Amino acid sequence: MTETQARRDPDFYFSFRTFQRVDSPSTNHIIKVEDTLFRVPRHLFLMPEANLQPVRQGTDNDDDLVVLGADIKKNDFLQLVRAIYPKQYNTPEKLGPEEWLAVLKLSEAFRLDDVRQKAARNLKENFFAGDPVKALLCAKENALDDWIDPLIKKIVEAKRSLTPEELNDVGIPLAMKIAWAQGAAGSPIPETPTSPAEVSASPSIGKKKRGKKRNE
Repeated sequence: MTETQARRDPDFYFSFRTFQRVDSPSTNHIIKVEDTLFRVPRHLFLMPEANLQPVRQGTDNDDDLVVLGADIKKNDFLQLVRAIYPKQYNTPEKLGPEEWLAVLKLSEAFRLDDVRQKAARNLKENFFAGDPVKALLCAKENALDDWIDPLIKKIVEAKRSLTPEELNDVGIPLAMKIAWAQGAAGSPIPETPTSPAEVSASPSIGKKKRGKKRNE
């Protein structure tokens, strides 16, 4: 009797990846992600667009080693793993706002779009309940474009004035949107701009003043 050779199920035969961190781009010395090794199923970490190429370790039954950039922090990577692989089946890990923010940033770096959307959903309620300018800066930094207009509306409704530092951080395009929204709502706009962003944002800047005609 011929024995049938076992085959691997295409969906439920997991292989693993081990994550370490390279000390710096100019050296081949490999260290752990700070002081910790992470070994997780690799099916969610294929990352074809993330420029993270696994280093094959022997046969395909062994780990794939993935070398992370030196800017990846252990605690941030831990939150990403917690969001993807909860300890209890069908029970999501309870992450706080800062932890979800770490997940948001790393999921973008690793091109894990579904995880990124999950992090954005969990962050939105918390950020929208707080300072709208801080939330706007988060939206700008993390390309959360659907947050922008609602947050500008909240800033205008709250009559929240931006400091020169905040105006500089949000940048000229968003500062202009805020200024025009304030003007449309009848909110006061600073008469004397205090930063380059305010100069560009103020609708009154750039208008020519009409002088009196000289009598001939």
